[in-house]
Formats: sequence, C-alpha cells, structure tokens
Amino acid sequence: AMFADIRMPITAIEEALAPTQSIAIEGITIGPDSSNIWLIIVCVLYLTGIVATLTSNIVAYIRLFRLLNTGQTEWIDGIKVKKADVDMPSFSWGRYIVISRSDVGSAVFMHEKMHIKCRHSMDLMLHSLITTIHWFNPIVWIAHKELKTLHEYEADELTLKTGINPA
Repeated sequence: AMFADIRMPITAIEEALAPTQSIAIEGITIGPDSSNIWLIIVCVLYLTGIVATLTSNIVAYIRLFRLLNTGQTEWIDGIKVKKADVDMPSFSWGRYIVISRSDVGSAVFMHEKMHIKCRHSMDLMLHSLITTIHWFNPIVWIAHKELKTLHEYEADELTLKTGINPA
C-alpha cells in the first residue's frame, strides 16, 4: 500500500507525457488527433524568422570584425583608428573608428569620437537582439532607423559643443 502511493504520481506523469495522449491547455488541444495546425505553422514561421534575423546579424558582425581586424591600427586619444586609403564613409564601432586618411583630425573624426563616447554601438547591439526576437513587428524596424538618426543628432550636437565650426 505504501508503494502504491509513490507510484501514483509517476503513473500520472507517464500518462501525461505519452505520445498517444492529447493535452488541453486553455482550449487548445495538442496531440496526435489535433486539428490545430495553425498554431504549429505560426510557431514554425516565428522560429524561422528568428533564425533568419539572427543569421543576418551574425554575418554582419563577422564582416564588421573582419574589417576591424585587418590593416594597421593607430591609437589616437585612446581610440583604435583604422585609416582607409580610399574615400569612404567613416564609422565607429566599440573602441574603433574607421576613417579616410583625409578626415583624420577633422570634424568627422570628432563626430565619430562622440559616437564612441556615447556608446552608440552598445545601443545598436541591444536593438539587434530586440529585432531578432521581434522581427515580425514593423515598429521595431522603424525604431532602428530612428535610433540611428537620434545617434547622429546626438553626435553632431556634442561635436558642435567642442567648438567646431558648424559649416
């Protein structure tokens, strides 16, 4: 009689986990007889979107880190600077600035320093994570563009506060 009491919860768990059983949770039945294929389709689509977005982000970060790890790095004001021999748009990431040789020491360089000072790359990494989870939400994609625009305005304002000529 004592062992029957111990076996009863185990038997209940085995029955609940048996593949031939249907489980009903708040009106949704999941099991071999279930006709709720839409739930499965939505879950598969959601997970596919996560995998696609995550893969895209990983590929972008790999390309970025390859670029940051090629060529010579110079330290200027505690920042790792990659000088490009060709004219290209300057950008910053983490503690790095990638900039055309002609722009070193200019307002462009100061602008990129302000991005680093404000840690804008951390904001973008966090937003990438949020985008991966909420890839289906158009507001998240719009917010990404708005965040980048806000970063540009903030870096511009801080650059102008250093006394650089706005022209």
